[in-house]
Amino acid sequence: MQQPYGDDSFNTKAEYLDNATLDCSNDTIVQEDYEVQYWILPDLQHMGKGEEDMFLTIDGIAGWKVSDDGKTMDIILVQENQFGFYYCIVSNHNNTFTIKRALNYKGPYFGDLWEKYEDNVIVACSSSVAFAVLSIFFCVVYEKKYAVYVPKDPVELEPEQKVAIPSISSEKNEGIEETPGTFTPL
Repeated sequence: MQQPYGDDSFNTKAEYLDNATLDCSNDTIVQEDYEVQYWILPDLQHMGKGEEDMFLTIDGIAGWKVSDDGKTMDIILVQENQFGFYYCIVSNHNNTFTIKRALNYKGPYFGDLWEKYEDNVIVACSSSVAFAVLSIFFCVVYEKKYAVYVPKDPVELEPEQKVAIPSISSEKNEGIEETPGTFTPL
């Protein structure tokens, strides 16, 4: 059995400040002539045939406008408070149906972003690869040119060996004493 809203084809995607139109028709539910009673907006406001509700925004005048026959709703200058589910209440003969529509119900729509940013992504990836290659090259050159050789097994002196360390005492300034210790080369 086919579910009437098994996918999101009822959703209309519109970018900010665009105009959108929602259509109150659904062949799955309403197959004959029908009459639109009213629309229910996301904020649960009811709007009948030919009604409009406008509000002032920083971008201009936005709002909703229902056609004279009620079969379409125009959303003017799309704003975030207009996102959500819309319901069109229709009747044919003795039956009343609800048709679900939506505007950006999954969140803002920004169009095809890949189309907008494809060139920028290609340039950024190319630059990153070039930077990585140059960094590796300079690290290898630095390692070969300026590296200090350190033997893996340094030679250690025996603990019994004594090393002469000059010391300055306050009583004798000219003497050198031998002190026990170890000497480890770099």
